[in-house]
This record gives sequence, C-alpha cells and structure tokens, in this order.
Amino acid sequence: MYINDVGIGDHTMQAPDFTLIDQHGDEITLSNLRGSKVVLYFYPKADTPGCTIQAKGMRDNNEALKRTDTVVIGISPDDRNDVSAFATKHNINYTLLADPTHEVLNAYGVWKEKTFMGRRFMGVERTTVIVDEAGNIAHRYEKVNPLTHADMILADIGAGPVRKPSSLPPIQRKPLTHTKRIQKPKARKAATKKKSAKRAVKRAR
Repeated sequence: MYINDVGIGDHTMQAPDFTLIDQHGDEITLSNLRGSKVVLYFYPKADTPGCTIQAKGMRDNNEALKRTDTVVIGISPDDRNDVSAFATKHNINYTLLADPTHEVLNAYGVWKEKTFMGRRFMGVERTTVIVDEAGNIAHRYEKVNPLTHADMILADIGAGPVRKPSSLPPIQRKPLTHTKRIQKPKARKAATKKKSAKRAVKRAR
C-alpha cells in the first residue's frame, strides 16, 4: 500500500494516489483508473445503520453511474474481512477498500477527532470526493447525509434520477375506514347491565 505526497491542500488539487485491498483481496490503485470519473466515499464503519443505507443507495444506482463511465469506491477503517462480509451481506456491486492503518484516510483529511455524548475519539468524518478523468479532485463533500448521498452524486454527475434502495420500500398506511366510539366508564357499566338484563329475560322465557 502506498500514497503519494500530494495533499488535499496542494494547489494542483490532484487526488492523493494509493493502493489498497478490496473485498475480494485484490489490490486497487487509484491512478490505474485515470480516464474515468471516480467517486471516493469515506464511511465510518461497515454494517452500521447509516453506512448500510449509504452503501445500498450507491449499490442501487451503480448501473446508472457506470453508464457515465464513473467508478464507485467506498473506503473505511475496517479490516478486509469486515469489508468482505459487509459486501457479501448486502450484495455490494462496486469496490470497497479496507484502510485499517488510516493512511489513506489521513491523506484525504477524513480521519478526525469526533465527539459523541461528551466522549472524544478518532474516527471517519463521512466525506465524498469526486475525482475527474485526469486524477484531479473535482468536488469534495463533507459531513455527508447517508439518506441523500446517492441523490447528490447522481445530480452532480448527471446520471439521471436516483433509484431508492430496494430494501427500503415506502411506508404504506391503511386508510382509516371508521372510528370507534370510546365510551366513558359509566356508560360502559350501564351498557353491560342492560345486556345482562336482556340475557336474563331470554333465559326466563
């Protein structure tokens, strides 16, 4: 695994090059993808709720992105086994890379101190970088919302309307056909006595 010396703040805005292992155990080198647009999205942890929603959104729209000659790559600090299990479980149809040493995450400035419930820790700030055909950074999005991530990418690249994740169908509510009258305690008691009296009359007959 290697990274070149070009950083995010460099005036050329060239994307830092790297080689990492994907979910299949193969080496993927960013510079080998020159000639295609590349969506690099950095996510905190495999198989967590937000990261799963984001991954499925990209999965379900990957074919539309391919038609625009765009390659999708997700990168997290997980090890390869966790990345592989995540990809298999959710049928991910694009490249997921493991960066357990955080070298690429640091090169792209996404490995940061975070705070949650008063606790400070290091982790990935959800970020997406679009690399153009020449290997330069065209766009960078920080603090990405997993729910709208695919919409944002497709709109930016012009790949057409977003397909919603198939595992997240719209909520269907049954129409309210009638309302049940709620009786007050005294009314319920009187109604019960009335029913009992009718049953007694029937038995007497």
